[in-house]
Amino acid sequence: MLSYADISGANIAFTATQLVHLSEEDLFNVIGSPQSTELARVDGKPLCPSLLKQLVQKAIWDDWTDEDEEDIRLLDWGEAFLHGAEPAKLAQPGDLRVPEIIFTTRFDRRVDLWRAGCTYSGDEAVLVAQMINFVEELPTEWQTAWQAIQDSSGSSGRRFPTGGATKSKLDRRFYEMVGEPELLPLLPIIQGLMRFLPSKRISGAEAVSLL
Repeated sequence: MLSYADISGANIAFTATQLVHLSEEDLFNVIGSPQSTELARVDGKPLCPSLLKQLVQKAIWDDWTDEDEEDIRLLDWGEAFLHGAEPAKLAQPGDLRVPEIIFTTRFDRRVDLWRAGCTYSGDEAVLVAQMINFVEELPTEWQTAWQAIQDSSGSSGRRFPTGGATKSKLDRRFYEMVGEPELLPLLPIIQGLMRFLPSKRISGAEAVSLL
């Protein structure tokens, strides 16, 4: 089995059947014309042949509305790995690193579960503090490593949490951001996926069964 390992909002795309049959001109009337700039080295030397010649700004579609059905796609499989053949490390955005990569040297397919929970909803010590404040109490076996992270943090004099989050914090944030009643069943799924210990996270099949 293959683990994707890089779930984030930037790597998820969906079809828009309302736009499929538009001409290029009509499409740009909806999402705006592409904005691009030439890529150049700061030292003025020629670009490597393998590099792109331009950077294109992503399109922003403010007037998009939900369709009855959407076909979801995952993009950028560069970090994917086979189960049992995990790489030595993963290249992950700082604010989406899974806790087991911070506190241990081991990770497996269950990185996908944490990242899936984070997708709906910097400094390593700050990142962990945010996790503790938001998710749950840090596992006992990670407390020593957490103290070492705080001791080596560049955030001098800053006080970080040592206990767990109030149980309702994730709930409160969810209700602040999600107003549609039909999305309420997602809350227990997010709670089940965002557990510090991989062994405590619900499986993908369990998450689907809760929908």
